[in-house]
Amino acid sequence: MGKVIMKPATHQEVNGSVHCFLCSHMVPAVILVNRRDAFAKPGQTCPRCHSKLDSACVLGVVSRAA
Repeated sequence: MGKVIMKPATHQEVNGSVHCFLCSHMVPAVILVNRRDAFAKPGQTCPRCHSKLDSACVLGVVSRAA
């Protein structure tokens, strides 16, 4: 059998809003968007309470014109 070559995942960075679990507010963040997945870029902090947004829920993505 031959080797299976997989393409590296390419993520597109867009601005959006996420839900901070600690202060329960909607805050702006950089979102990494793959084909079906959207998640907050690792290492960001909430501007209100300074907690990590690594596990935050994505609420909205600002779409850019193609």
